[in-house]
Amino acid sequence: MTTRRNVIFAALGTVVAAGAGGAVLIATRDQGASAANNQPLAAPTTAVTRQDLVRQDSVAGTLGYGGGFTVSAAGAGIITWLPSVGKVIGQGETVYRVNNQPVPLLRGSTPFWRPLAAGMSDGVDVKELEQNLSDLGYFHRTPNKEFTDATTTAVKKWQKSLAVPETGRIDPASVVLQSGDLRVTGVSGVLGQPAQGKILDASGTQRVVTVKMPVDKQSEAQAGGAVTVTMPDGSNVPGKISSVGAIATTPSPNGPDSNSGPTVAVTITLGAGGTVLDQAPVQVLFVAEHKEKVLTVPVSALLALAEGGYAVQQVTPAGRRLVPVTTGMYAGDRVEVSGAGVTEGMKITVAAE
Repeated sequence: MTTRRNVIFAALGTVVAAGAGGAVLIATRDQGASAANNQPLAAPTTAVTRQDLVRQDSVAGTLGYGGGFTVSAAGAGIITWLPSVGKVIGQGETVYRVNNQPVPLLRGSTPFWRPLAAGMSDGVDVKELEQNLSDLGYFHRTPNKEFTDATTTAVKKWQKSLAVPETGRIDPASVVLQSGDLRVTGVSGVLGQPAQGKILDASGTQRVVTVKMPVDKQSEAQAGGAVTVTMPDGSNVPGKISSVGAIATTPSPNGPDSNSGPTVAVTITLGAGGTVLDQAPVQVLFVAEHKEKVLTVPVSALLALAEGGYAVQQVTPAGRRLVPVTTGMYAGDRVEVSGAGVTEGMKITVAAE
């Protein structure tokens, strides 16, 4: 924390120096309780508390969507409809149209590599088809690898709902298969052109933040770790580190980040809330240090001793006295303290604002 030691630690003593931040007051331990007792009794007070401390580092990131991929066509016909950029397409919905017939989105991890129809051999592609038909409400049995009469019936019912010929057969080019819903990020196909080659650029619908993490802070980014993302509108959204790159990248000497050091790519998935803007700048708060159940005081309670080190000023029924402390972790406006005379609940003074 670059400013934590620039705080004016003041309660008693004499002015010995002055800088850009003002005078720094130094207390001497040989002033003793009598000198402390001469201080105004109306000084603000607080108590030493035992609590968890968390120090965070803020790193710039970019808001977007995960899972970029392309959608290609390999069938005959003419493109007659294309979606707009930003459109989200769900299971069973139309990705594009060929000869005015919909090419719908199905979910699966294994591409259809052959026509699916009665009489075919068993396969995982059949099970994926039946699972989709079940999800869409057309197949009412447990999906398996066998293409049965029930599968044919379900395919025909689905084709009827799409207003396409009820053949009971699915050709690979008649559907788009992806692992989940997609979001259109670019359109390459052209209306009136053959439905061949690249049609769309797309991504998943999960919002993610990408961060170029300085390598000297890489230890703060652990897969599965929790972070807080501050959105452009100022709202805070919880996030989870989903991946951390294993290769450091050095910025180009002529690029916009030429003055920065090597970084690793960190990807963060977001919880609910916040803006839906794409490619928006955000700030990500990583946990740099965390201590549990330590004694803490406000930074403004610290007094700089002339002989070095720090103290706090204890308030007792008999008056006030200086109690030397050893400082530890700083977090926000609080600091960890320890020492033989420091106890939880002890009443101390703080600098007046």
